[in-house]
Amino acid sequence: MLEKLKFQQLVEETLTVKRETRAMPWYQFVLSMVLALYVEFSRLQHLRFLARDPMLVGILRVLELPPQCTFWRFLASLHLTVAQQLVEVQRQMRQRVWEAANVKLSSVTFDTDTTVHRYTGASPAKKSIARIKQKVGDHLVPSQVGTWPEVRDQLNQMLKGWAAYFSYGTRRSAYQAIDHHVHDCVRHFLRRRHKVPTRGNTQFSFAKVFGELGVFRLRKVQSAPRS
Repeated sequence: MLEKLKFQQLVEETLTVKRETRAMPWYQFVLSMVLALYVEFSRLQHLRFLARDPMLVGILRVLELPPQCTFWRFLASLHLTVAQQLVEVQRQMRQRVWEAANVKLSSVTFDTDTTVHRYTGASPAKKSIARIKQKVGDHLVPSQVGTWPEVRDQLNQMLKGWAAYFSYGTRRSAYQAIDHHVHDCVRHFLRRRHKVPTRGNTQFSFAKVFGELGVFRLRKVQSAPRS
């Protein structure tokens, strides 16, 4: 789709980038950040979760994304006028997409998510906590037929992506609440799957779920020292 919309040509003709990049062409730096936004990874530090993502590296035609610090150096090298140029790229791409889809809008309404704070010191809001709890519950339903490693890995990816959004701030109570919710959901899920007649508190204890069974624990991230 991007090829049909001539995205690369538009970016290379509109943006003024003088830095000579070595890890990969500068267009690929821009494209990788755009693709990360597309899958709702909105910060550079999120890219480490996508470093070897098959879809992303396949589109970029690289084996692995450069580290986060390389992206920061690339962004730091850009002139301030690039901000205005990016807005122009966005405007032209929006127009091209609408034309390709034969969309003619008389007005546009933007729905802004105000349930979280996107600044240093951000803490998960109640709605955001409720949303991740709902996603966990929806994932661990009785109709889930995947193997445990598959179910666990999908669950961990969901939790890691949510945790990466809130890098700083007061997170202890929020993470603790979600950890307990995840444990309850996993315990009920495995108890039903293995037909355990009891509540499964012994077979699937908190320590076993976040230890031997390999479920990602948010509090472990929260208590880890920052580099």
